[in-house]
Formats: sequence, structure tokens, C-alpha cells
Amino acid sequence: MMWKKVRRVEKIDFCMDTVINQKVYGEGAEVVSDYVTNEIHRIENLFSFFKDGSDISRINCEAGKNWIKVSDDTVSVLEIAKEVSEAGDGAFDVTTGILTDYWRRFLNKKVIPDKSTIHSRLSLVNYKDILIDREDNLVKLARAGQKIDLGGIGKGYTGERIKRIYQECSIVSAFINLGGNVVTIGKSSSGLPWTIGIRDPFSIEEKNLGILKVIDQAVVTSGDYERYTDINGIKYHHILDPRTGFPTQSGLRSVTIIAGSSALADALSTACFVLGLNKSLDLIKLFPNIKSIFITANNQIFLSRELKYVFKKIDQNREFYFID
Repeated sequence: MMWKKVRRVEKIDFCMDTVINQKVYGEGAEVVSDYVTNEIHRIENLFSFFKDGSDISRINCEAGKNWIKVSDDTVSVLEIAKEVSEAGDGAFDVTTGILTDYWRRFLNKKVIPDKSTIHSRLSLVNYKDILIDREDNLVKLARAGQKIDLGGIGKGYTGERIKRIYQECSIVSAFINLGGNVVTIGKSSSGLPWTIGIRDPFSIEEKNLGILKVIDQAVVTSGDYERYTDINGIKYHHILDPRTGFPTQSGLRSVTIIAGSSALADALSTACFVLGLNKSLDLIKLFPNIKSIFITANNQIFLSRELKYVFKKIDQNREFYFID
């Protein structure tokens, strides 16, 4: 069947503290892309850690005190977060806000946070303290001082919501990149799968180590090579281990998760980066149809065997290992 020529819109926005790229093909593509931009801003206003009046800010301000009436989106994202937290034994935990906020302020000043303060704050990190009343859309943090930070799942959930909009608006082909969180609808305008570059974390020139071909999939990568601060020659990256309070040291440089659900892929990529290769393989088995690419600190590359025919390596000298 010939691929029909449809209207094409490419749009670049800045939201959620990142550049967002859309490619939309179909009737009404321009209107839909604008609708998507507005939706991203709406969700940011709900999920923002920093904006007064956001759902998350209100929950954090009333921690240990009152139930907060929130949107259905906020309840949904917290339910997914708790599901992954439970499956990963707390390797992913959105109640690390008390730590991420502390690290962020210190690293901006190029100062290493105090270990004793970090350890004292660890007692406030526990996803089980997120109390949810789904019937009335109420959320409460059990203890005073606790804070939720959706940095490890917020963009993924947003991608999930955007995918639904594309589908509801009968968009046949679309691509959106929310700062490294990629969501695809259907095939590309050429009628072929979308091609997604997988970054080589060891490349100073920011080259890709391979190309992934996907249809109707989300591709999310977590790594230590983009957001970090160098202090006295030591790099402190942004992904904290909820169990130690410090940037995770799991023996991985990056984790890419390929899944139908963008929210799940986002949370799992963070959890796996914290857990390390071996424990991550057990976690992924709990979720059907999840595929993954792991790059270790000693430059070994492991990928799901199902990716054999949709992943093409660029450097033929690089050795890859398949995992089942």
C-alpha cells in the first residue's frame, strides 16, 4: 500500500526545562501540535517541584499534615511510580525530593553536600509514605519534611499523555522528543520505522554507538554523561541512589528502555541505572514486552536479544552481548 502524503509539522518548544521536538503527520497536524504544546505546559504546572501552586508543591508543603486534592494526572503518575518502586525494592523512589533539592543547591555552588546531613535526610525517603485516595483524587505524604520530585518519571508520563492525544486526534505518524524521552506513533513519513540514535556515553563528540528502529514505542535513556557537576576532578551526576542519598555507582554509564509505555520506560530506566546490570535483568522480567540496552562503566554493551534485527551498530569494532 502506498504511503499517503499528509500534512507535516515540525515544532520546537522549551518546556519542563528542556528542548522538545515534535514531528506530526496527518490531517490537522498543526492544530494537534499546538494542542500538545499546551498540554505539556499544563502537566508541567501540575508536576513542577518549583512552581508554587503545582500539585506536587502543594503536596510537599502539606507533608505530614493534610490530604491534597489533585488532578487525575498526578494520581496516575504517582501510582505508576509506586508500582516501579515496589518492583525495584526502592531503587526508584520519587520521595527523594528532600535529597535532590539539597544536592541541587550545593552543586550549583560547586560544593559537595555534607554526608551527615544526607544520611539524616535518608530517613524521610520512602515511597510507601505516599498515600493515595484514588476515589477522591487525594494525596498525602505521611511525614513532615518529605518531598516528592517527579524528575525521574514526569517527562515519561507526559510522553504517555501526548501519545494519547495523537491517537485520539487520528494522527497516523508522530515523533516527540522530550529531552531524551522519545515517543513514536506509527511509522515515519517514509513508511519505515522511526530511527532513534543511541548515544555512546564514552564519546566526547557525542556520537551514537547505534541506531534503533521502532514503531509505536517509547525509547528512554538514563545516564551519567549529560547532567553532572565536576568538583575537584570528580563528576557528580544527577541520578541519586535512594538507598544511599548519593549519586549512584552501579557500574553502568547508561540504560535505555524500549517499551509501549513512556512512563514505565522512564521510571524503569532510572531504577535500572541505580540497580546495575544483574539486578536490572530481574526487574525487567516483571514487566512484559520490555527491551533494554545497557552500557557498563567498562564499556561493555548488553542488549535484549529481541533487538537483534532492529538495532544497527555504527562502530563495527564494538562488541555487543545479547541478554535473554
